[in-house]
Amino acid sequence: MHREFSPQSAGSAANANRLQEKTASNSYELDQSSLEPRLSIINTIIARRQQSRNRKSTLYTRLNSLGVTHDDYVAAVNRSKQSAASVIQELISNYALCAENYYRKLAVDMDVAFVASINPDTILSDMNDDLMEQGSIFQIFGRGADGVSLLYVSPDFGAEGSISELLDRDPDQKKRIRICTPNTILVALESKKSKSSVHWATNGLQQRHPDLSAKQVFAPWQAFVLGVICAALPVCLFQQYLLSSLAIHVVSSLLFSLVILIRIAALRSLKRRNSPITMPSVTHFPKYSVLIALHKEATIARQLVRAMSLLDWPPSRLEVLYVCEADDHDTIEALLAVGFPRHHRIIKVPAGKPRTKPKALNFALKACRGEFVVIYDAEDRPHPQQLKEAWSKFSTASESLACLQAPLVVTNAPSSWLSRMFAFEYAAHFKGLLPFLAETGVPLPLGGTSNHFKKSALEAVGGWDPHNVTEDADLGIRFYRFGFKCDVLHLPTLEDGPETFKEWYPQRTRWQKGWMQTFLVQNRKIVQLFDILGKRNALNFEALLAGFILSPLLYIVSILMAAYSIHTLNPAHIAFTAIDLSLLLMGYFCTIALGFECVKKWSFKEKMIVAITLPIYWLLLSAAAWRAVYQLVVNPHYWEKTPHRPVAANCASDDHDISGTIAPPTLGAAQ
Repeated sequence: MHREFSPQSAGSAANANRLQEKTASNSYELDQSSLEPRLSIINTIIARRQQSRNRKSTLYTRLNSLGVTHDDYVAAVNRSKQSAASVIQELISNYALCAENYYRKLAVDMDVAFVASINPDTILSDMNDDLMEQGSIFQIFGRGADGVSLLYVSPDFGAEGSISELLDRDPDQKKRIRICTPNTILVALESKKSKSSVHWATNGLQQRHPDLSAKQVFAPWQAFVLGVICAALPVCLFQQYLLSSLAIHVVSSLLFSLVILIRIAALRSLKRRNSPITMPSVTHFPKYSVLIALHKEATIARQLVRAMSLLDWPPSRLEVLYVCEADDHDTIEALLAVGFPRHHRIIKVPAGKPRTKPKALNFALKACRGEFVVIYDAEDRPHPQQLKEAWSKFSTASESLACLQAPLVVTNAPSSWLSRMFAFEYAAHFKGLLPFLAETGVPLPLGGTSNHFKKSALEAVGGWDPHNVTEDADLGIRFYRFGFKCDVLHLPTLEDGPETFKEWYPQRTRWQKGWMQTFLVQNRKIVQLFDILGKRNALNFEALLAGFILSPLLYIVSILMAAYSIHTLNPAHIAFTAIDLSLLLMGYFCTIALGFECVKKWSFKEKMIVAITLPIYWLLLSAAAWRAVYQLVVNPHYWEKTPHRPVAANCASDDHDISGTIAPPTLGAAQ
């Protein structure tokens, strides 16, 4: 199986002789002084080619001794041409080669020391502000026991030659060079920078852009205005009920009318968009990082690892990072027990407040090596081709495109009434509303999962806000403030919605609280917001987010006021009630129409259940919204965890897939 890479011996001399003969036969004469430099250059080229052949021969001999066959090597070469990864990376990623065995053998061949671990305390931080990853070489500097600086290096084939040349010129450098695996360098550097990464994850946004951080809940002027309203409103209603009610109704009616118009426009846009898409074709693969923030998710570890393993992306150009709290031993042990591919690894977030998903993601972002980053939740089963569609769209869009939101499809709608209502709500939001907003250039309130980012753009806007409990919606608006844009994908991510009130209620409370935080943060400087976004986009954003917040809050208020009007039979009260009921009915029919257009494959019975019980679901939303108001005051940064469970067998496939997209394969619980 051995293949010789060395050229014919004496090739350089033969080439030189042929060149001399050809030169002598020319009709003009060249003096010896002009010929010698040319011969020197040619001889240098020939010598380097000879060295390259020798190194290739040595490499193949080394790989062969480690069990790599000729077929393995050829396959790795072919994959590397497409992925832009090195042959060694391809062999390691596809299990044809053990990384530690390879680098141990390389150290022996180069006559330098191999190390299996690096003490983070010995790393020279002033020389390693960032991981030195140039092409396929990883290297960091450290200090040895005798105080001499050391170079920890994980060279690939191309860099191996440079190190060999260095050692040939200066053999004493062997004392300073340490060969190790790339993962050894990554782990050591992450441990070294743990404290600084925690500080950035917790305080980075607040220090760089304090006006855009939710660490402070209310700006002083906002606290003053809200205090005046809360104090004056009861007095005004008591003293001048009709006049006060008129003012409230005029403002709320204008707001809800705009929200209704947005939904009508989204419905009209949706009916024009039902065209099938083609599978994306990708010939170049950038480095992609997958982040999954986990907390108390031991029961779902097996399903998660399987779903991430199905992503169709070269393993050598993909890293999957399971971001766990350092003291969440059950989840970490469950992941290790399942076992995962070599390009998957665990990132441990040091304990500390706030203990939120965005803080964990910020910490992990510092460890990402991908040009692009995608966020998934523990229960997610993304379409295997989703990364390809995202990269295809990024590569053809303008530089301002920073984020792509994949649609979320709830697969356990039949499990309970709440899960069915949740699935209906998700379908209307991710298939109906978000594509329309993206189409019209309005800032997107992103979902908390299946967001594909340009890492450079994500870092430019300060990452996620660790104090905002709906960090996704906040980040979507912040992108627009910094001149970036967001768009949507077609290929979906499957997930399960909450099935019981005990699961649903805390989650919805957190969402409502986060939208309130986002609204307060983005409106600290209202004039600046309108200048940056433009009047139309800013007005649409304000109406949309205010609708998310005020609609559930005022729903129960409208019902109580209607009951009061019927009780008093006051003509003015009845007029106000008629306006409220008209808006409620219009909102109801717009919601139903948009949702039904997004769930065309649902049966008539399923749709009727939603239509009949939607007002009851809105009552539950109202209860969660008022609970969120209470939490915003007493515990604004508390993150209420949503429990997850492995997907049930009858929910493993998407029975209600998004029309006009490629139906994803079944990604059930791993066996």
